[in-house]
Amino acid sequence: MDMSASAQDVLGIAREVVARPEMGLNGVWPRAAAHLCRQALELALEEFWKKRMPALADATLRAQLVCLPLYMNDEELARSVGYTWSALSHACHH
Repeated sequence: MDMSASAQDVLGIAREVVARPEMGLNGVWPRAAAHLCRQALELALEEFWKKRMPALADATLRAQLVCLPLYMNDEELARSVGYTWSALSHACHH
């Protein structure tokens, strides 16, 4: 994968993995898709912080997620982002 891939690019790859599990990922495609979705979310957060608060772009992801409701216009969405990242992380480690 291109190191400069965008969140949309990575999410597209995740969709392809889910749509075509026969791509040689027998038995691991669900975890591969979870990893890709989490990576896409992390890339989107990186872009968000670069635009909204560049100093937070280098903070830990957990710190970024704690701060997210303060910098987004939609607190419920910000909390959903944190929940989604946590759920994807959990899925990646099973």
